[in-house]
Amino acid sequence: MKLTFYGVRGSTAVPGQDTVRYGGNTTCIGITGGDGTQHIVDAGTGIRNLGIALGREAQERAGELPPIGIYFSHEHIDHTQGLPYFGQIYSPKAVIDVFVSDSRLKSTLQVLADQHSRADKPTEMRKKQSPAILSRDPESNHAKDLVERVMDKEENTYPLSIQDLPSTIRFHEVRKGEMVERGTVTATYKFFKTHPGGYTAWKFQEGDETIVVVTDYESDGYKATKTRGTFGPEDEKLIAFARGATVLVLDAQYSPEMYQRCIGWGHNETLHACELVKRIAPKTFCPTHYDPSSTDDQLDKSLQEMRVVLDGTSTRLVPAREGLEVSV
Repeated sequence: MKLTFYGVRGSTAVPGQDTVRYGGNTTCIGITGGDGTQHIVDAGTGIRNLGIALGREAQERAGELPPIGIYFSHEHIDHTQGLPYFGQIYSPKAVIDVFVSDSRLKSTLQVLADQHSRADKPTEMRKKQSPAILSRDPESNHAKDLVERVMDKEENTYPLSIQDLPSTIRFHEVRKGEMVERGTVTATYKFFKTHPGGYTAWKFQEGDETIVVVTDYESDGYKATKTRGTFGPEDEKLIAFARGATVLVLDAQYSPEMYQRCIGWGHNETLHACELVKRIAPKTFCPTHYDPSSTDDQLDKSLQEMRVVLDGTSTRLVPAREGLEVSV
């Protein structure tokens, strides 16, 4: 697998001279399987550049697009706002599968409907014992129902509606304990309550290698005690889910000073994030979801402090930045 960062900011996009080195786009991560399948985590403003990259690759293959899957963690605007600018939704050759956990289905599809995605025709849903959930039956196709209820062109905040798109976009619900199998990569998730409204962390596995993406997470142990190295029930669940990952992408939004003003906002303090990393023991740790007020120079300082905390561990710290590729 290959992981590429296209958006590394949280909350809002911040283009400008102070964010050139790490990037100012909101969350979007591309994962390419060994067979070329595309697995995209979230559709912040960074997804526009991901679409451009896919378009260039398609030109080299005589216009052939790879299978595309988008995995949403939650419906906050910084993780969905780029979808109308993802070029592949305007290609009649594109078939895009959108995956949400059962905990996020209704609210996520509501947001995506407002941002002009399109549901697939209802087809038979595979049963719980199946390794992949690819669609829902007509009686429970929330995507179709929501689109019919909410798509009103007069209320849209974008000039096109779902019906105007030439691509095929299919919505899928993944239930607790189930896997999505696409090509050589399997995906599973764990739902956490430590971010407002909840958050779905995704794990991608190909062979013995795993990538775990957790961009919006606040340690419940640290939030409760203000003592670094203290872990709560949600923390223990995260540690078990991500333990030994090849690559861990983890929320590190707030410096210690910022965190004191933002307790309960659903994001990690940088140094306690390192304490979680110590317990998880990934080969590579990529901090991400940087605060929009953090300049490149401030991030340099924070990341150096994080390196000190992780000194002596076997984990390699590789800060997320736009355009960074990590081979797994």
